[in-house]
Amino acid sequence: LFLASFIDPSLPVNVKGDILKIKEVVINFLSNAMKFTHEGGITLKVENKGIVDNKVKIYFEVADTGIGVTEEQKAKIFEAFSQADVSVTRKYGGTGLGLAISVKYIEMMGGKIEVSSEVNKGTKFHFELELEILEDKESLQKNSYEKLQVVVYESDSNVKQDFLKKYLAHSGIQILYFSSLNELKSILKDSENKINAAIFIYELISADLAYIDYLETMNIKYTLLSSLKFKPEIDKLKYQPLFTIWDPINAHKTYNMLQEIDN
Repeated sequence: LFLASFIDPSLPVNVKGDILKIKEVVINFLSNAMKFTHEGGITLKVENKGIVDNKVKIYFEVADTGIGVTEEQKAKIFEAFSQADVSVTRKYGGTGLGLAISVKYIEMMGGKIEVSSEVNKGTKFHFELELEILEDKESLQKNSYEKLQVVVYESDSNVKQDFLKKYLAHSGIQILYFSSLNELKSILKDSENKINAAIFIYELISADLAYIDYLETMNIKYTLLSSLKFKPEIDKLKYQPLFTIWDPINAHKTYNMLQEIDN
């Protein structure tokens, strides 16, 4: 299983709200997602949906690739002492109290929990809250690394990759994407490109480390994003990464990586 998160770095650093109850709700969603997901992964999103009259609208989402529920089961999912069906209760345990309480908490704060789901494909819980801004300052400064240029390996579809792109966009860094060794060679041989480093998601290249071998010949540093389960493999690499972000990725880890590249 993978866990990926996107916590919007453009969110104000300080808002007025019941942080303990919000955390309790999100943790309950994550706990359920882990319980009912056996393949794929779980994603957490907390996004800035806009600021009006000194209030920020924040979108919270937990999605999984788990067992899912039917439309009929969805109607009962927020009832206390109820789960999707009796067989689920027997297999996984639980009373359903967590979701019932979560609904009440979010309603008390002016929001509404929504759920979308497909059997054997996964479930998504989400809600929005409008919270008063106490300190109108972003948690991480935008465009802090606009003088840097990196190359980033890109595959067809990868949640971690999507979140990485959002964090890098906030930093202002210049990015060139590639999806093959020939594309990487072409970028690095172009004298107009002043590449500071390459960034990879290790799972996407672990079967073909020719990229890393080539970077070594070009004396270009690189960084990795990876699950901890690949640490033994990464530790054995002949050409070691400058920096590794271990799952889950977040804005602060991304900025720490960029700081290392900039040094």
